[in-house]
Amino acid sequence: HITMVMATDYEIDNLEKAVDDILQKYEKKKLDNRKQEILKQLEIEERRDALEKAGASKFKMFFFNINSSIEMFIQKFRSKELSPKDLLPANMREADKFVSDS
Repeated sequence: HITMVMATDYEIDNLEKAVDDILQKYEKKKLDNRKQEILKQLEIEERRDALEKAGASKFKMFFFNINSSIEMFIQKFRSKELSPKDLLPANMREADKFVSDS
């Protein structure tokens, strides 16, 4: 919620327009992040297909799959869809909540 103090401080005349602008920026960023994720997935699939056509060994394909998973995690970290805590097992996340709430 935008308070009147914030509206005054930032010289916002039309609260509805300000809220609409914020929502539009959020949606645009969300869509752009999804676009980047899809492009990354397509790039990985193209590289996988090229390796398979070239007759890459199972060993090489195994490491390619690990690398592509890491690339997708990096993409999600950059877009702020994931935080480092998301990678922790659930019981460690719960323990962290308990420690940080104390």
